[in-house]
Amino acid sequence: MKSKIFFGLAFVISSAAFAAEPAPVVTSWKNPECLTGECEVKGMKMFIRKYRDTSMGGAYMTAEMETANKDLLKKYAFVQYIEGCVFAENSKGERQLAYRENLGKKGQPFKHVGPEIDSGPDNDPIYWSTANAGFDELRGIQIYRHSGYATKNPMTNNNFGSWASKDKNLDSAKLYVSDMPSWTHFSKDINFTWKAQNSSLKFKICLHKIEDIPEKTIDGKITVPNPINCMEWASNYVYDKRTSRIVEMKDVHPYCKASQETI
Repeated sequence: MKSKIFFGLAFVISSAAFAAEPAPVVTSWKNPECLTGECEVKGMKMFIRKYRDTSMGGAYMTAEMETANKDLLKKYAFVQYIEGCVFAENSKGERQLAYRENLGKKGQPFKHVGPEIDSGPDNDPIYWSTANAGFDELRGIQIYRHSGYATKNPMTNNNFGSWASKDKNLDSAKLYVSDMPSWTHFSKDINFTWKAQNSSLKFKICLHKIEDIPEKTIDGKITVPNPINCMEWASNYVYDKRTSRIVEMKDVHPYCKASQETI
């Protein structure tokens, strides 16, 4: 999900959960154009940490982009697509969708049938977009649409901050975004009745030239053209009532594919 407001709490949770876990799984892409001549984008990386125990499960992602020099970072940003849903379920067989803020609208069903733009508090398709982007007349500087991107990897560095459209804040020719979706968890009471929140979500995050990314999308059902590179990941865990355990799924839950909500 796009909003960075959750991030401080999310990082505390993830740090505790992953304290004893191995290093994240890293997927790397190197631009082949760099082997034969000049290139602006050098590569992209994705860092994934997964966690699952008897009562909860989820994944945490960080994406990194690297350009040939710091100034080129202004030209590129990420777009993320989301598919699936978050829903509550109980031992009575009742199901209920969760709700979220999406495309700048609050109280939207947390359900995406087929890949859709993962937005959040605004309708800019750029992942981790900045709501006040544009020319700041007071300070006389351009606020870039992705000025909230982190200058260090939030998964491995507690001291990350945003570059805030200021060259002096850049530590390197790299910028980062992260996502920690709602985790799946369940509980039982003394009568052995149970309730669970299931988070069955798949994602694809793509690196683009900002000039190719529309400034707004109405319903999120767009595909931004000309991706430089894309990577897929998931936080797809559900409570299995047969085994009374959290299990990781390969595909999104059938409830998330239905065109109509079923309670």
